[in-house]
Amino acid sequence: MRVDRPGPDAYTCALRFDGLDRYVEQRLVRWVYAEQRRTAERHASARVPLQLVVTCRALGRDGPILGGPFCAGILDVAGDGMRLLTDRMLSRSQRLRLDLDLGDPPSPLSLHGSVTGEWPADDGRRAYDVRFEGLEPHIQRAIAERASAHEQRLRRRAAGSTP
Repeated sequence: MRVDRPGPDAYTCALRFDGLDRYVEQRLVRWVYAEQRRTAERHASARVPLQLVVTCRALGRDGPILGGPFCAGILDVAGDGMRLLTDRMLSRSQRLRLDLDLGDPPSPLSLHGSVTGEWPADDGRRAYDVRFEGLEPHIQRAIAERASAHEQRLRRRAAGSTP
């Protein structure tokens, strides 16, 4: 029905299927939407290695902050969570507020997450998987994109400082 060319190597097409049974048409539409969701989730969960410090605060069950802030190193980040490295002992399902500064507006990001896994690191500290809570898919994608852009800026800066 229509073909658009949003870029030099890209095409967007609108199709109309003639003679399709209503049941087959509905199944086809459901499959297309499921593929779009699957693709968006895959992009949101792509892990970006990131060497940055995040400020953490432990949260109680109903949301109040427990104790003072502590810093943790980020091993990697994705739209749906991050891996942290810290000497602080955290329990599985511990809720956290994470203030992440990626050096671009609007920053810092204030996110909530829960510890989903832990393991010992080689240096005696603990590594933790943290899954973000309550984020819309478009926010997850934005986090992954901002983290990737931040890491690329750091790499370019490091490459420019070496002979």
